[in-house]
Amino acid sequence: MTTNLTKQGLPRPKNDVRRSYVEEWDRSLRAANRPHTTRYNYELAVTQLSDFLGGPELPGFLEKMDMPSDDDSDAAQDPTDVGRKHIEWYIAWMIDTRSASTALNKYKGVQRFFNYLVEGEEMDRHPMDRLKPGPGTPFPNSW
Repeated sequence: MTTNLTKQGLPRPKNDVRRSYVEEWDRSLRAANRPHTTRYNYELAVTQLSDFLGGPELPGFLEKMDMPSDDDSDAAQDPTDVGRKHIEWYIAWMIDTRSASTALNKYKGVQRFFNYLVEGEEMDRHPMDRLKPGPGTPFPNSW
């Protein structure tokens, strides 16, 4: 999975709409004095989510996991259309292709991004509301 990088080496989604949201979020992270490494990790998680939803891995992964692929949203293009199932697909893919601990780190970055969108009234509801970890994952009881 390839990503675009800024001059500071921060990852950016390939999709223009998603990239603009991440760039706005980066400004707020800078204003909050978040260190470069924190911004990198958060933004990498969001970029990987974006690339996963719009990339070639998703259909094969859903088929491999016998998950329904019904999706009439624009989640691959617009982060404000991301729903719970998109996050679940992404986290399951992270666990399958990386590890549960990596998935937890990605979860935290993605969660902060959607917190930003909800607080900025770009979204009415957080797509990660009431997500519960599956059995055998290292996630705490409430994410």
